[in-house]
Amino acid sequence: MTKWITVIPSPYKNGKNYPKDPKEFAQDCLKWIRGHAESFVPLDDIISIDETTCQIRENKSSDKHVSDLKKAIAAVGQEDAGFLEQVKDAAGNTAHMPIEGNNRNEALDELYEEDPDWNPGNVTGKPEMRAYVLEENFFPSDEYREAFQLWCNRKMLRLDMTPDRVLTVVGTWIE
Repeated sequence: MTKWITVIPSPYKNGKNYPKDPKEFAQDCLKWIRGHAESFVPLDDIISIDETTCQIRENKSSDKHVSDLKKAIAAVGQEDAGFLEQVKDAAGNTAHMPIEGNNRNEALDELYEEDPDWNPGNVTGKPEMRAYVLEENFFPSDEYREAFQLWCNRKMLRLDMTPDRVLTVVGTWIE
């Protein structure tokens, strides 16, 4: 752990029961998380979204959305923090698994690849992402994590989508 990272514990510890409804869990957790400090996580410490299986989306990022975010971030900086779960990698080192904010993460990666010095005001002195860092096993199950991801992306789900994508999202909710 570095001085730039605050790990946020689950609000449902110490005998407090999880809500039975994953949507209620997602809403409660988002309020709880936003009451904590954001962290600055070096991009090198974030597991590539291509190496994760914790994403609800078929396509882990959208080229168009990444492109739009890249322009916005280059112009005004990263406006919204992502969500990462602190985990141990295969070697036992601390790493951060993306939970929400894949497009933001990819946009930042591309900006730093194009110009490592594009963000002279960064906190860590390295390419970084502003994010809320959740403790390992913050989510009691995949269902609760997926409900959190869906809740965080509810605005995006209202945008134009292909029929196949709509079926996939609805199918996930039904399961």
